[in-house]
Amino acid sequence: MLCANPQPLSWSEDSPGPSHSIRLQRNCSASPRTLLVVLGGLSAVSLTIGLAFWMMNAPWVLFFSSVEVLAVAVAFLVHARSVADSDTLVLTTYEVQIIQERQGQVQSFRFNRSLLRVGMTAGFDPRIALHSAGQTVTFGLGLRPAARRAVCRQLQKDLAHASARECVHKLQNVLAQAGVRAVVEF
Repeated sequence: MLCANPQPLSWSEDSPGPSHSIRLQRNCSASPRTLLVVLGGLSAVSLTIGLAFWMMNAPWVLFFSSVEVLAVAVAFLVHARSVADSDTLVLTTYEVQIIQERQGQVQSFRFNRSLLRVGMTAGFDPRIALHSAGQTVTFGLGLRPAARRAVCRQLQKDLAHASARECVHKLQNVLAQAGVRAVVEF
């Protein structure tokens, strides 16, 4: 699952009206095969050096080479899981659904569009915050701060009044201007 291409999620059919969605996923320029080749090459070089020292009666170098290969493999695995993280915003006539995938875990949050407030969190790395009925969800983990602010402004402006299709279309334009790749489904 290294740098997997975004796959469409299946939504439940109980949501009112047609749904329109926009999925944000981190950009990964390396394919899974490329990352595996790099990991294999690093491992081969490190273990070859360890074996050479083992043949010269220095067995501890092979041990530490093996530990190094294991640590690099774990780092690649952690990277692969975080690259697959995504946020999906699903809009219908009356609802907003946020689907978040973090480290392989999927969570879904539903809000009434007419009661939803959109803002930014405070702090060093502000995120888009959706508030309704005592529940708050942050959105846009992979976006740069300027793109987050632009998406927040667009949501504040259009979420209550625009149709779901129009709102997603305008968000797509804002994200395209910010240089963000998003998967849109109408």
